[in-house]
Amino acid sequence: MLKRREAREKALFYLYQSDLLDIDIDELIQMDLKNKKNIDQFTLKLVKGVK
Repeated sequence: MLKRREAREKALFYLYQSDLLDIDIDELIQMDLKNKKNIDQFTLKLVKGVK
């Protein structure tokens, strides 16, 4: 589990990446899960709340 600050930074990164690459957030998350990257639940909650 990440610290809240780190989770917020990751959420901001996802949002920025989604905007920059014009890719849906869900697609980015699925790509990370396929690459076996762990995604913190708090990060997901933050990202989904903005979307």
